Amino acid sequence: MIKTAGIYFAARVLAAVCGLLAVAVYTRLATPEVYGVFTLVMGAGFTIFAVCFHWIQSALLRFLPAEDGDRPVALGASLAGFAIVTLLLAVAAAVAMVLDLVPVSTELMLFAVAMAITYAALEISLAVVHARQRPTTYALMLAARAAGSVVLGSLFLLAGYGAPGLLFGVLIAHALPALYMAWQWRHRLVVQRFELDAVKRMAAFGLPLGVVGMAAAVIGISDRYLLALLIGVDAAGTYAAPYDLAQRSLQIVMLSAFLAISPTIFRSFELNDHSQFRANLLQQARLILVTALPIATIMAATAPLIGRLLFGPEFRDAAAVLIPWIIAATLVQGITSYYYSYCFTLAKRTIANAVIVSAAAALNIVLNLLLIPLYGALGAALATLASFAFVLAVTLVATRYWLALPWPTVDMLKIVGVCVVSAPFLGFAARTEDLLLAIVLTGAATCLLGALLLAIDAAGSRTLAGGLVADIRRRMTGRLVPQP
Repeated sequence: MIKTAGIYFAARVLAAVCGLLAVAVYTRLATPEVYGVFTLVMGAGFTIFAVCFHWIQSALLRFLPAEDGDRPVALGASLAGFAIVTLLLAVAAAVAMVLDLVPVSTELMLFAVAMAITYAALEISLAVVHARQRPTTYALMLAARAAGSVVLGSLFLLAGYGAPGLLFGVLIAHALPALYMAWQWRHRLVVQRFELDAVKRMAAFGLPLGVVGMAAAVIGISDRYLLALLIGVDAAGTYAAPYDLAQRSLQIVMLSAFLAISPTIFRSFELNDHSQFRANLLQQARLILVTALPIATIMAATAPLIGRLLFGPEFRDAAAVLIPWIIAATLVQGITSYYYSYCFTLAKRTIANAVIVSAAAALNIVLNLLLIPLYGALGAALATLASFAFVLAVTLVATRYWLALPWPTVDMLKIVGVCVVSAPFLGFAARTEDLLLAIVLTGAATCLLGALLLAIDAAGSRTLAGGLVADIRRRMTGRLVPQP
């Protein structure tokens, strides 16, 4: 389990590093307006994915881990669902272009639709790899997408192609890993069987999660469109850059814990192994807390230094103000999405999940309309935090009646205590005027935080670290010993 979590974490860290590099490069090569157009089109693509394809990915993650063999019915049903949705989406896009139903250029609309389909193909492929517990393949696909986006997007920006060039580079970076996996699996894909009952089962489970994905996309993306409408496209760009960086950086650790442990949680639940099921849940909750809370503290407290290091001059002030609030929103969202969502998926109460998140999406739009005119981009961040907090609060109240998940309260209090002690040192270090000294002091404060976590063995961190060190030593020793 430690090895698997480590691979997923390493893959997500690499993707996050590429994301950080992308933000640093894009905000230096592109104007806020160009970056604003890019993020609005990407947001539209992700929203289309959430509405049309997210249910396939969710159903695969729910049902495929419990199926064995080369022709699992869940995989055949997902392929059929993807083909049908892609065809319907292509027809809808063609009709919209012919009748001029969308008030944007044809070029940008095509980019949004193409990004949605390509992103869906890659995410569904990643779901299959994850369900089959092949973390190395998952890591390679993720790394290819992340590195390709940085390299190709930057090259097209340097060539002077602006937002269309950046969009095209990122689109190609998403398409290549998906096409490679399709080629690798070509012999298995052609023998998959289509069963109507399996499609119905997956649709009944997953379609409400499509509503969840759409509502979550509204919460996470509508603020950019409202900023563009109420203030300007450049405001959306200066808001989106720190938002993307903060959200991606924190989500990697929570998602890594989910990816490493969720297949065993689903499997133990299906097999009615209650003791193992509870142990796996607590293991995931502790892993989320011991990684996400310290990283959230570090990023929130050092936001001014992050702005100086990673953003172009036109984005730095916004980053220093917005990152702490976005980090808080992402932490709340991650705890809901990567832990308490089990209350809906395991109990098959996805319709209830859809109702809760849809209500939060409506609340988010109202709050944005109220707060953006008063506080600008900060108002959008506050609206996002309030909306995700609403989802978590209602989820905790509603789900206790059908599935109560264990929560490591003592471990959480230990980690929170360490973060509270370390935060002033991190904040002081990040605000030091000399950049090199600020980096050194921030590194020292980060080491202090880590040492305190190990000293009190918060969430078994000392045991976890010892296990990782022992595993590394064992592997190195095995390589050094001559083979007979």
